[in-house]
Amino acid sequence: MTNIITHSCGSRWTDKRTAHCAACHRTFGGTRAFEMHRKNLTCADPRTMKGLAKTSDPVTGEHVWRRASPML
Repeated sequence: MTNIITHSCGSRWTDKRTAHCAACHRTFGGTRAFEMHRKNLTCADPRTMKGLAKTSDPVTGEHVWRRASPML
C-alpha cells in the first residue's frame, strides 16, 4: 500500500524525499530542487529556471519539480 502525504493546501505526493514549499505550494522531488527555487528568501518560478523539469507523482499524478537529468 502506498502512503499518500497531503499538505493543508491540498497538494499530495508519495515520496518521503519530496519537499513541499509552504510559501508557494509547489512540490519538489528533493531538497536540492527545493533549494534551487529559493533565492533571498523568495520563491523563484520553477518554469523559468534552468535545471528543473516538471514531472508527475506516479500515484497522485500531481506536478513534482525535479532536477533535470544532464544530457549525455
